[in-house]
Amino acid sequence: MIRQTFGLLILFLGILLFFFVFPYFNNKNLGCREKDELFAEEFSAKVKEKLIDSGNHNFPKIVLSGDDRMPYRYFTSDIQFPNFYQSIQIGDSLYKIKKTLFYIVVSKNGKRKRLNFHSLCGEN
Repeated sequence: MIRQTFGLLILFLGILLFFFVFPYFNNKNLGCREKDELFAEEFSAKVKEKLIDSGNHNFPKIVLSGDDRMPYRYFTSDIQFPNFYQSIQIGDSLYKIKKTLFYIVVSKNGKRKRLNFHSLCGEN
């Protein structure tokens, strides 16, 4: 009886592992949702403030002015946008053109930077 119960428990845990953990390690899924969201996004705004949000796992947070739909952005991954938080300054303009996978940053002195999106979700 104990052996049968133990076997069923192992089978149940194996099924849970397969359905809930395995999809997270599938490279096709890593970053695909973020990539699709970024591809559809379009906005222009100014960087109003940069901070580390201690109430939300110390994620870098950028407060924007001029984009009422989303007045702030979290940049939680250096994988998707390497050095993004360090690359922008307060007062810079931030642009995102629809159907692209990059941001354009125009600094206060007029210098332009292109910050590309990176993920494990197929072609970028």
